[in-house]
Amino acid sequence: MSIELQFWCQQRYRDRYHRLRILPVPGGSHALWLDDGRVRAVVSKNNPPADSFNALQLALFRNEENEDKPQWFLREGKAWSPLDQEEEALDLLDAADVEPDNNLRKLVIEAIEYDHKQQLTGNLLAGFVKRLDQQFPRAELYLFELLQNAVDEGAQRVSFEIRDGALVFQHDGEAFNASDVLGLSAVGATGKSGRTIGFMGLGFKSVYSRFDRVVLCDGEWSFFYERPGETLDGGWKFLPKWCDAIPPENGFRCRFDFSRVKGSPNALTEDISKLDDVIPVLLARRSLRKEGDVWELNWNGRRIRVARESDGPSGVEYFNLVDSGKRRRWFFLGTCWTPSAEAIKSWRDFRDDPHGDPGEQELALFAELDEKDNLLNGQTIGVLHAVLPTAKTLPLGFNLQANWLLQADRQGPMSARDNAWNADIVSHLPDLIVGLLQWIADGKGPEEIEEPYRRLPKLRITTDGRPVLDILDIQVDFSPVTAALRTSPLVPSLDSPEPELENPQSGNSIPPAEQDRSMARRWVVRPEMCVYKFVRADECRYLPDAFLSELAPQFIRSWLGGFPPFALSMDKDSGNFFRSTGIIHEPSDQEWDSAAANYQSILQSLPSDRVRAWVAIHIVATILRCRYEEYAPPDKIAILPNGNWQLRGMDDLVPPPRQYLQLEKNAREILAPDLENTPALALMLALVAPPSENERDNNDAQAVAMRFWPRGSEKRLRDITESFFTGLARNTSVWNTDPTDLIRCVVTVTAALRPLPAGHEAVTHVLAVESGHRRLLPKGEVWVGDAYGFPHIEVAASGKIPLVASDYGNDSEWRKFFGSLCQTRLEPKWEILEKFHANSSRIFHYLTGQRYPGQRHTTLDLPFRLGSGQRDDIHILGTNLQPWEDILKDGEFDLVRARAFATTVAQGKYSPDAFDGREFSPIKVYVTWAASMYKRAYEGSRKNPLWICLLRDRPWIPTSEGCVVPPRDVLLRPDPHNPDAPFADLDDAVRRGLEPLAAVVNFGEAVPRPGPLAVLLGASQRPEISDRALVTLWHDVLGDDDLDVKLLRDRASVLELIPVSNPCRDGKRRITSKRLVVAGNYDFGGFLAAVADTLLADSANRLAELLDIPKQPIAYQAVDYLEWVWAQEPPDVEDAVVSAWRTIVAEPSEWPQIRKHLERGAVKLFCRQPGARRGVWLPLPSAHPHEPVWNDAPDKAACLHATDGIWLEAWISRRKHDFNVDDLLKILDISRLSDDRFHLTVHHSGGKPMPEETDRLHQITQAVRALREEEDLLTTDLVLRSAQSINRTFRIGDADPRVEQLDATWDGKEYLYVVGNRAAAWATDLRPLVQQALGLGGNARALRLLDLIPLLDDPENFKRKFDQLCRELDVPVDTFGEAESPKTKNGPEEDVRSRGPHGPEEDVRSRGPHGPEEDVRSRGPHGPEEDDGSNQPNGPDTGGKKPGHSGQPPGHPPRPGQAPNRFLIDGSGNEEEEEQRAVREQRLPKDDANARRIVMDYEQREGRQPKEADRYQAGYDVLSGDGKRKIEVKGLQGAWQSDATVTMTGRQFDDARTQDGDWWLYVVENLGTDHPNVIAIPNPAKGTSRFYLYARHWRDKAETKPSKPLPGPDDDEE
Repeated sequence: MSIELQFWCQQRYRDRYHRLRILPVPGGSHALWLDDGRVRAVVSKNNPPADSFNALQLALFRNEENEDKPQWFLREGKAWSPLDQEEEALDLLDAADVEPDNNLRKLVIEAIEYDHKQQLTGNLLAGFVKRLDQQFPRAELYLFELLQNAVDEGAQRVSFEIRDGALVFQHDGEAFNASDVLGLSAVGATGKSGRTIGFMGLGFKSVYSRFDRVVLCDGEWSFFYERPGETLDGGWKFLPKWCDAIPPENGFRCRFDFSRVKGSPNALTEDISKLDDVIPVLLARRSLRKEGDVWELNWNGRRIRVARESDGPSGVEYFNLVDSGKRRRWFFLGTCWTPSAEAIKSWRDFRDDPHGDPGEQELALFAELDEKDNLLNGQTIGVLHAVLPTAKTLPLGFNLQANWLLQADRQGPMSARDNAWNADIVSHLPDLIVGLLQWIADGKGPEEIEEPYRRLPKLRITTDGRPVLDILDIQVDFSPVTAALRTSPLVPSLDSPEPELENPQSGNSIPPAEQDRSMARRWVVRPEMCVYKFVRADECRYLPDAFLSELAPQFIRSWLGGFPPFALSMDKDSGNFFRSTGIIHEPSDQEWDSAAANYQSILQSLPSDRVRAWVAIHIVATILRCRYEEYAPPDKIAILPNGNWQLRGMDDLVPPPRQYLQLEKNAREILAPDLENTPALALMLALVAPPSENERDNNDAQAVAMRFWPRGSEKRLRDITESFFTGLARNTSVWNTDPTDLIRCVVTVTAALRPLPAGHEAVTHVLAVESGHRRLLPKGEVWVGDAYGFPHIEVAASGKIPLVASDYGNDSEWRKFFGSLCQTRLEPKWEILEKFHANSSRIFHYLTGQRYPGQRHTTLDLPFRLGSGQRDDIHILGTNLQPWEDILKDGEFDLVRARAFATTVAQGKYSPDAFDGREFSPIKVYVTWAASMYKRAYEGSRKNPLWICLLRDRPWIPTSEGCVVPPRDVLLRPDPHNPDAPFADLDDAVRRGLEPLAAVVNFGEAVPRPGPLAVLLGASQRPEISDRALVTLWHDVLGDDDLDVKLLRDRASVLELIPVSNPCRDGKRRITSKRLVVAGNYDFGGFLAAVADTLLADSANRLAELLDIPKQPIAYQAVDYLEWVWAQEPPDVEDAVVSAWRTIVAEPSEWPQIRKHLERGAVKLFCRQPGARRGVWLPLPSAHPHEPVWNDAPDKAACLHATDGIWLEAWISRRKHDFNVDDLLKILDISRLSDDRFHLTVHHSGGKPMPEETDRLHQITQAVRALREEEDLLTTDLVLRSAQSINRTFRIGDADPRVEQLDATWDGKEYLYVVGNRAAAWATDLRPLVQQALGLGGNARALRLLDLIPLLDDPENFKRKFDQLCRELDVPVDTFGEAESPKTKNGPEEDVRSRGPHGPEEDVRSRGPHGPEEDVRSRGPHGPEEDDGSNQPNGPDTGGKKPGHSGQPPGHPPRPGQAPNRFLIDGSGNEEEEEQRAVREQRLPKDDANARRIVMDYEQREGRQPKEADRYQAGYDVLSGDGKRKIEVKGLQGAWQSDATVTMTGRQFDDARTQDGDWWLYVVENLGTDHPNVIAIPNPAKGTSRFYLYARHWRDKAETKPSKPLPGPDDDEE
């Protein structure tokens, strides 16, 4: 189908069919007519449609001679009849309702794939893929896109399930149609109007960020998308392919299977864990149209149900969500409109749909409710949703949902400034806000109204007076909202019922004064519960918070002439919206003036003067609080220059309460007579109006104080209280005569201030007692004594410092208050000791030693807030500790006072400014010079401050001997290694407090000190000592000439004195000497430590000599390690446990110790039950029926059952051993499984050869050997034989024998017997036998090759799978030969070795690279003239190997044991380059470094003195034997045996051949294990006779190359 024809058809009919798509069918002659989701006709170039179009009734032929007159045809039976009129054809086309059959569906899929392959090429495809990557920045978005698409399809039930590492998505929405498939496969295509699944094809394509295969099926349509291999081309995402898929289940209509997951192994689980709770509600809301509808979601087992309730007033909708039993509730408020023409144009341009109709639109705000239908607290910023949440936040506390047009990354809307559609949506936000206000005012909203008001946006008033909201880059006019507030009762005000003012009936026990006070409170104090009354904006007034929180609404309404107070605080978030509108006003000046007359009327209406007094005091306190919260009624309150305040013009507003003071007798009792005209008067009236008898009990004064002085008024309160306390302190005449009234006043005021948030700041002075007299002193000069919990201060001071007086009381609150208010801890204070002015040049020279250059005048601040200094000023600064310096000078301390003084000093606060870590900072010289402050330590005779000198020299430490001495004569703590030394008789807490001072005051300076060893042993008892300090003590010990070596060895063997660099296996960082060895090669898995690995490595030789450290682990160390293993049973200790037993067996002297452990049941052996994969530690001797046995007979082990009570030793018995196993069994007293007590016989009948299966098994064996680096494999080739039956008889002792029939068995040598000829019958039993015979253990790569055993009787599949595995495992397939025969015998009647697949005259193995006349088997690696006898069958020198077989595939290097004195030559040059690169980069491989260290130890043990060469010295690594022996070192992780190789570079080989001296190659095998081994080889280069060249390296270096390969044995020669 040509592009011209496709273009012609779409251009001709696009005006009538806006959604027309013409899809060419592969073949080029036909196309499909798609419109409105259905295939309606076939379009043809010139040929009639084929049978595959049988479902279609209309066909269109292009008339190339006259394109304006196309020909339409109608199907009648199997023939096509022409239609004369095109309009008739189009009418039939419009009415056509074609139900596609399966052929047509497949054709649609093929057509889409064909069309897209033609279009999506080059830059176009790259652009599409890049756009997809930008669309979905987060991988998990695909889940929500699928959810949204399902809802768009009308789904009521949706399911997501993770099954077998894949995702299955199903829903019950509409099934697929042709347009859906097209939309899913293309970018830029549109689907059905109102359906999102195909819209731009982008929502669905988010799945490709996580999956490489997607299968879709609705029972009729079935197709998939899959990434081919690992291609980076993204075109596959647009190419559907037909397939047979699993249909939907459980009543669902559509099913999607997503597999080939990208990302981490837990990617799916992590994706599906990210579900915002509101998303199901938003999705369900689109599906739930009437009350009672339910929408269900299975979110991988998490059952979510959303139900719609009956709608509320003002268009409010309620939805309940039940998620795994938990219920949540949401409300929605929406507004609908028809979009403007400009908005519709923007929408069409965005969708690339010039004829689309968006229909009516909705903007909704929503939020979550609590169980009482109140908005949940906490949300301050809303989020914009397009069903799914975006990253766009909103300037209001509600979320907004609408059909926004989003940016490319789908994380935010397009700017409304540039997009008319989004601008049209957001312009309807004011309608929503009016609806929300009406919902609240109707009383149908939440009970707690402050939360919804708090979420409303804060508006901005423009220069022309319009309220606007800045949102989505535009200004939205909120004038409709303010208009509604002015005209409708939408503004909340406060109201409360009128109080009852009648006095209680006579006979009531409450005192009359209390009755009046209670009545006054009911009238003027705000009740606990107020009601909201909604009014217009001009019908209420805004008042400060103090009025709202303290005064009753009915009182305010009466006071202000009928205006109720606005209910919300303008200073809080809930009032921000109304404040920003500017339509809620404060009372005007005229309204304040009229309030005076209203107040007089209110007072006159009160029943008594006492009630009037209380009302007046309450109102004054409220106005005071307003003042100190930065609010005052206009022109009513002023601050005088002297700091006092007065109420200007308040006599008319609020009559002075002073006229009522006589009614409260106690008011004057707490006031000094001369304080009536000070600010303290208002404080007394408002805060400490004298409580009654009953009120004193419930601390009423404190409650009043807390209510009237909230946070934020600290500075104002402190200004008042400071003048109050200062005035009292200056009244010295009263303090010297009768201060009783003053004391009572101070205590009462302090009690009222104490609970306030600013109480500590407000109380500036404290009653103090000094030398028996009371004074009011600044709080910083007063100390806390015994009365408030600090008895040591009072005892230590002995009346010489002012202490807090006990007049306040002694409850716990007072103790806590004064403990933080006054002085309780010693703290050095900086002061200026001396100041003078000096010549600039002299100062500069003194500080710098240079000539003074001359500078301008400067002034700089001194440290510690000590003022400032001019240029050339010199300040001598120091610290003082007054008044305690005077106490130290003059005091005589007995034991009691000394302990108290020591406690006081220990609790002192010594800041870093006065203490630098080791000694207190000396007196400092500060010189103001130039533009900076120079500091220099004072060089006079007095280095330390006076208080340090006094503490150092005066006696104040009580000792254990009952006297008081200076610190230098006593130790701070008792020293167990110096028991005769006196120590301080103090509590541990006091000692800890004195430790920072210990070095400064010279504790124990005059006490004789113990020797280094005693100090070390004493330090080891202190766990807090650092490793660095311990190492220092060790160096002192190691350098002590008078050291008691025997004592050191005894103590070091039991005390953990030795710090190690890295934690040992049991986590310890300090160990005893019993866990040290000289060489660290055998450390029992890190349980032991080498001397070189301790922190004393620099003294390793000296330490090893003194402590008599063994060179290698010895038996008692192995026993200690095993004891730890038996107790802890740690993981990953198999190698170390085997090594420990080897060590014990080698030293019979330790066997009795093991037997003692056996007697106690402490020995454990790691065993496993027959058939079990995991083992356990089994105690020895084991109780019946658990009997451990030595597992040296695998064939018998396979016969055991768990019920036999036999446990198999799991670790040691499976290894090769270099010690006597019988000795170990004698120690453990366990039996061998190979003993006669365990009797096994296997009988098989028949035994026919299976040559073909044996050939394939041999290929598996060869590939396995090629993978193995070490040679633990069976060297004999295995032979398969078919038996008629196999019976196995097993008996334990005298028990009844067990007879079992087997499908496969191994004779333990070379024959494998199977029952039958089909691999399916015996492959399962054969696999473990081959694994056992080859000794594979847990080698995962080699075990993959055993997956080929079920294919041994299937040549074709075996070869295909074998080649595939060899490629994956990097095994060279060409080295095996397709028909290579096994090198084993199949019985006397048919020796497969002599035949091969080619017959006896031309064995493919005999051809090889040598031709038919030279059989490679007879040559071996030595050639025919130099055969080492390995071609003799079963000869004594073959070790069981077959002729010509070297245990590895042909083409690989010969084994070292079979090719002596030969080298394999590698032509790649890579290792030479790597060596040179290592020299340039100055790096050395870790294994090489370890190998060098091991060789150095080896040479030392051999008595030669080794010296390590420069790390990159060419030619050798170590010089030994006085420099005569030059050693090149090579290291291997495994054993150096069989095929394992070490490599010499070309340069090393040349050096070896040209060295004049004694040149050696040392191979260190088993690096990284407990048992590395050194193999010393004399110069191998001079003993080399032959070189083998790798063909894969040298063939490409040939000067000329053959034009084509030589013919092989299977090639036909021409």
